[in-house]
Amino acid sequence: MNLKIFYTIGLALSFMALGIDSYAQQSGTISLTTGYIDDMQQVWDINTGTPEKPVLITYTVDTEEECDYVWICSVDNAGNMNIVKILTGSATGTVSTILPTGKAKVLFFSDGSVCYADGYAGFSLNYAVDNTPRTYNENTYTSSNAIIGGKVGIGTIDPREKLDVNGNVIFSGSVGIGTIAETKNKLNLIQNQASMSPVYGILSRTYNHGNGNVYGIFSSVVGPVGKRWAGYFNGGDVTVLGGNIGVGTATPKAKFEIVAEGDPLFNEDNPNNGIQIKGTDQVLYMGVKSDTHVGYIQSVDYGTVVAPLLLNARGGNVGIGTTTPISTLDVNGDIHTPENSSLWIGGYGDEGGPRLRLHHSTNAYIDYVDHLYFRAGVDEVFTMTASGKVGIGTVNPQNALDVNGTIHAKEVKVDLNGWADFVFEKNYNLPSLAEVNQFIEDNGHLPNIPSAQEVKENGVNLAEMQAKLLQKVEELTLYSIQQQKEIQSLKSELESLKNK
Repeated sequence: MNLKIFYTIGLALSFMALGIDSYAQQSGTISLTTGYIDDMQQVWDINTGTPEKPVLITYTVDTEEECDYVWICSVDNAGNMNIVKILTGSATGTVSTILPTGKAKVLFFSDGSVCYADGYAGFSLNYAVDNTPRTYNENTYTSSNAIIGGKVGIGTIDPREKLDVNGNVIFSGSVGIGTIAETKNKLNLIQNQASMSPVYGILSRTYNHGNGNVYGIFSSVVGPVGKRWAGYFNGGDVTVLGGNIGVGTATPKAKFEIVAEGDPLFNEDNPNNGIQIKGTDQVLYMGVKSDTHVGYIQSVDYGTVVAPLLLNARGGNVGIGTTTPISTLDVNGDIHTPENSSLWIGGYGDEGGPRLRLHHSTNAYIDYVDHLYFRAGVDEVFTMTASGKVGIGTVNPQNALDVNGTIHAKEVKVDLNGWADFVFEKNYNLPSLAEVNQFIEDNGHLPNIPSAQEVKENGVNLAEMQAKLLQKVEELTLYSIQQQKEIQSLKSELESLKNK
């Protein structure tokens, strides 16, 4: 990889931003231990002074894997660089720059996560003149077939496969892997043998986190069984620039369309489930059931145990039957709860705090904890306390029914214990009219009847007052009887005087 191109696309910093150390001797050591810190960019220039020989570098590396990197690069006589080895994580070994220039560069890049202070040792490189006899040409050309029984390395002295190229490769024609090259396709990948394990057409991997794109992957499987994949991605982002994606259909009509009959009973083994999103021990199912005309969303633990489903857990309104919900849950339509089901508002079950429960079983009932208020606007017009007291026009009823206002009824029936008929008993001490008159003059009201001030302060007990009023009526009756007897006696005396 040409380092000039690397800088051009912005995958590293320019030389102006890198610290540079120079080593001009035939052998030496480059090490970075306690100086290994976060967000480093450092370059070491090596010149052994032997322009006819490569540089041999022995390395020991201990850095954060796939985050912090040591690059060993060859340098040609024009100053151009090519990467010979990229090291990250824990690694030891030896590598040659191959180019007979006596020059090399070592580059180090670290991110902002962990470093020497977090337990990593850094790295140590010993360099020297590579005296191993080698044959090197800038360019090699042959007009006939070349047959090589071992491995071929281009840009590397330790090829890992039949062909190992350390650098860029240009193909002007078609390439066949596992098959002959077809001129209509630039890249042909075919697995000709039956395989019981997954076979991937292209595996893309990058160590430059957040950089680079993967485009245009298509694979197919021929045979009676097998799965067809549009692509396999292990990490990173996947971007589709235009067009639609179809799963189970060759003619998707939306940006992402899945054609599959789901399983509302969340059978995990059903291969036709619409969408399955899996966590550590939970699955979210989404799909449709055409025969029942049902769409569904279901959250379950692995198996068939239902699990909670959160909607707008961070806030926002949910609308059912409306596109413009104005509250946390806005339902444009009826809400049905089947028999032996409840609608809970506030707390739930035996939880503490106020709650309201609407329940339907054999009978419908309202179950509440603490006070239950009915409001008209902002005023409470009806109150039910936790002790069962009811207030109309008052929020603090002290009796079974407190009414702050007028009651209009066709009939009121009051249960009483005792009545005023004791007035007619022979041993009843009926006060004389003179005594009554004296009491009125002294107190301003009838005996055993509350005064106007007492009524104002304490109200009137209707049952008690009715009994007292009846007592007064009965006393008046007795007074009338007494007066009638006296009148009759006076009439008799008057008649007797007339007859003399």
